[in-house]
Amino acid sequence: METKYNYIQKKEPAVKNLMAGIYDTESRLMDKINKKRSAIREMENELTDLKSKQNKIEDAFNKLVNSDNENWLSAKAEFETVYAYVEGDKKSFIEDAGKIIDDLNIHIEQLEKSLDKAGESTKEKTRKILSDLKIKKTELQIKLDEVKKDSGEKWKDTKHWFIEKSRSIKDYFSGSPDK
Repeated sequence: METKYNYIQKKEPAVKNLMAGIYDTESRLMDKINKKRSAIREMENELTDLKSKQNKIEDAFNKLVNSDNENWLSAKAEFETVYAYVEGDKKSFIEDAGKIIDDLNIHIEQLEKSLDKAGESTKEKTRKILSDLKIKKTELQIKLDEVKKDSGEKWKDTKHWFIEKSRSIKDYFSGSPDK
């Protein structure tokens, strides 16, 4: 016959193990939450920094545009300083460009997976889009590789080219491809 005492003695180790597992899971989840919060704070800081840069370049450019002939050289000097700051450095550009290419790879993979489920007319459109995106991705990768190898200031021109090309790629995902 099973008694209360025997039953508790038998279940106590299982309950302790279960509780330990719950504590471990809780701890892991709290770590994940803290990492996500930290990542969100970093993104919020990045957004704040971008907004600040946007305001600075806009203000400096407006001062340049609105400067009179006597003061335009000082407005130009201020603008060039702000422009160089906002434009950033080569290392940041390479990291950002790499992220854009990584995101593009994800989109391409998703489109490739969707081909199996698509109807024939959709498959043909998707294949065309995939072909265009792969070409554009290759162009971006080639330019990025050139920037990595170049030790001069050519990366700045490439950055502006890269931004324009990235916009045309984003158009594919918003439904208005730039052809």
